[in-house]
Amino acid sequence: MPRALSSVPESFASRFRSLMGTYRYTQRDVAERVGTTQQTVARWANGANVPAPKFLARLETAFGLAEGELAALVAGVELPDGPRLRLPADLTTDELAQVQAYVDLVVRARRPASG
Repeated sequence: MPRALSSVPESFASRFRSLMGTYRYTQRDVAERVGTTQQTVARWANGANVPAPKFLARLETAFGLAEGELAALVAGVELPDGPRLRLPADLTTDELAQVQAYVDLVVRARRPASG
């Protein structure tokens, strides 16, 4: 069952709608491809809910994305250009938070020192 969040990352809903448009998938098309209802897909598209990990993995397959790419968006992780992170689709919220902390650390380490 999708988990409702008080603040769904807008980047996920926007990216999801963009992918649907690129592939010309209707909400019903997506629902059939990942094994859920059109109403559930509508909630993902409008930002009311985010998909459960098993659906994130199915969506990544349907849209030809790298494993973990949508999970990173759900976690609010900004992915750099270039190779994508490959995250397991069944990460917990705590594990996703650890990924975010690691990405933040790497980004800070790569920034030139100011001053």
